[in-house]
Amino acid sequence: MNVIICKECGYSIESKEPGFQYCPQCQKEVKFIKFEAFCGAKPGDLHERN
Repeated sequence: MNVIICKECGYSIESKEPGFQYCPQCQKEVKFIKFEAFCGAKPGDLHERN
């Protein structure tokens, strides 16, 4: 399962490239990060929230 997740609100979109995109929930351009479930990947940007 490959999805990208909004770094600010957590809104997810399936099968797109990470980077800056329009988030309908935030209603602005924000950074989306890649999230791959069940692939053995280690936590990345998503888990670095303060």
